[in-house]
Amino acid sequence: MLGLALWEDGSGLISSLGESFHALESADVDRRPFDMDRVCDTPFEIDHYQPVLYVLESFEQLRDAMNEHAERVLGRAALAGV
Repeated sequence: MLGLALWEDGSGLISSLGESFHALESADVDRRPFDMDRVCDTPFEIDHYQPVLYVLESFEQLRDAMNEHAERVLGRAALAGV
């Protein structure tokens, strides 16, 4: 972890002070524990601040979830280059 209580990542969050404030400080955000399947099933629109954000414990959690998701979607053989 980065040694911070809370950090943000994502092109929209990092590039916009308003979106950063919304993500980190707003009481209007529903911050949920990260779950890859829920993330993939959550609809979103890119032209306004997101009402639901998913909170990760670490970058490793994201890496592991992405690898598991890719294995389910693509299959192990595709990831192994077979």
